[in-house]
Amino acid sequence: MLTVADVAERLGVSVSLVYEIVAKGDISCYRIGPRRGAIRFEEEDVDAYLKSRRQPAARSDSAKPRKHQPARDWF
Repeated sequence: MLTVADVAERLGVSVSLVYEIVAKGDISCYRIGPRRGAIRFEEEDVDAYLKSRRQPAARSDSAKPRKHQPARDWF
């Protein structure tokens, strides 16, 4: 079982961001102890969260440089 600090290190984010991810329900966890208790994670759940956040690779035609657009006058 992994702690919040373990997950934060593995994801390369802060501990507070891990708590936010848990609060949103984006990652499964266990609450151990009275009231809210300690939070623990299974490695499989962290892997599943990472896979759910994966973005597809950019298409090769979108990597082409765009034409320069002149700045607009807003006044």
